[in-house]
Amino acid sequence: MLTSKDAQLLVSLVEHGVCANSPSLEVLQPIGLWHLSENHQSLVASRKLIELRQSLPSCNDTVAAILATQESYQTAWSKVVAAQLKDAGSRKDETALIDQVTQLGNAAQNVLSQIERASLQATGFADVESLILGQLAEQSASYPKLLRALAVAATIKHVGVDVDEISKIESKNTSAAWQANRLIQIPDTGRLIKPPSEYLLDGNVSARDSDNQQCLEWLQANPWAYLLAHLTYTQDIWRSEQIAGGLRLEIEPSQAKHFMQPNDIQVVVTTRDDLEISCGTLAELLLRTWIA
Repeated sequence: MLTSKDAQLLVSLVEHGVCANSPSLEVLQPIGLWHLSENHQSLVASRKLIELRQSLPSCNDTVAAILATQESYQTAWSKVVAAQLKDAGSRKDETALIDQVTQLGNAAQNVLSQIERASLQATGFADVESLILGQLAEQSASYPKLLRALAVAATIKHVGVDVDEISKIESKNTSAAWQANRLIQIPDTGRLIKPPSEYLLDGNVSARDSDNQQCLEWLQANPWAYLLAHLTYTQDIWRSEQIAGGLRLEIEPSQAKHFMQPNDIQVVVTTRDDLEISCGTLAELLLRTWIA
């Protein structure tokens, strides 16, 4: 049975593309979501795991779906979902019932098989559920997450021995690292020194030597600076060519005193017809670009 420690390792794998190897995770090996590093000390995300993460709202949702592929979690969570469906049926809430069954997709049959054992009692996985779901599975706030986890788990197929591995990063060929499904480390303050990874682009925007003339190479080796450079370049092109519309970065008036380090930076695109469209925060835009 997978424990909260295993779940934490899975969260790290989904967030960073790599985590320490653990024998207890071997039960998930046939799903094909990772492969072993050459020294067998680490698990490295496969393209399948990256695509799975892209299809779900968060890392925790991804881990919940992975756990739901295991019979113990699938059965326990199916009993909880079955109890919720029975409650909707007893209230004759047909709209909610139809919507929830539809969300289950291919997992509906498994839930139906547990209808006689439906229960909102504790599942016995409290530590894991608190970590991944934010509360216990039987609590109402977990219900949408369980529906999603079971539905996605039902679509995850075993791949056997073949795993679609991501390629290693070649230190002297940074341009080759910029490809679909490349993993990029979330930037931090630079105070935390992390060991280099053969599969993970460094997310820190490290300082560049003023005498270094190879600016393009530096940008390619510093992915978040590279993405910001593209954003700035797009703004400059629109401005210089006087193209109708544009892209603007804004902060809340309350953040004016902290303009160098605002809590959020909003991205607003102006169309040719002078319509302003909010695209969320700059962080969200860069993260979408990162996982694209």
